[in-house]
Amino acid sequence: MSWELSARAEEEAISGLLPNDVVSLELSTSLPDALRVLVDEHLDTIPVVREEELIGIVTLQDVLAALTITAERSQTRDAAGGPVPA
Repeated sequence: MSWELSARAEEEAISGLLPNDVVSLELSTSLPDALRVLVDEHLDTIPVVREEELIGIVTLQDVLAALTITAERSQTRDAAGGPVPA
């Protein structure tokens, strides 16, 4: 099998692989809303932007882990009868 590229393939830009409408999150997006967007859009990762500038990328795993930690802290706080230090 030859890995030589055709002349046309060599001229193609990476921009041809990008979607026209990029789904992203704002820094202020809540964890439940972030999870909803990831699931609804069938995404594993999503860019996080501030005023259309890329701040970072969040994964589905990141959001699930953060939600789990938040739920565990909430349960511990409720069982202890008060706030739990971070």
